[in-house]
Amino acid sequence: MYKELQKELSLSPGTYDSPGLKQILSGLTSIVNGLANLRNEASDSHASIYKPAKRHAELAVNCSKSVSNFIFASLKKDTE
Repeated sequence: MYKELQKELSLSPGTYDSPGLKQILSGLTSIVNGLANLRNEASDSHASIYKPAKRHAELAVNCSKSVSNFIFASLKKDTE
């Protein structure tokens, strides 16, 4: 779903000329994919094969929050 969202909100790295912004947006894609994999490996929704350390869980939560805030800010920008 993130790929669809990238297209809809113009968040694809190739949309921008700035190398730094392209790198950050590519990193967001990596974060989203990593969170999805961690959910599959460690959450209650599937058979848990990995028990993350507290610091890893905090990292995942904070990354989720940052990505979510950015998406909502981008959505809000597009509706103004």
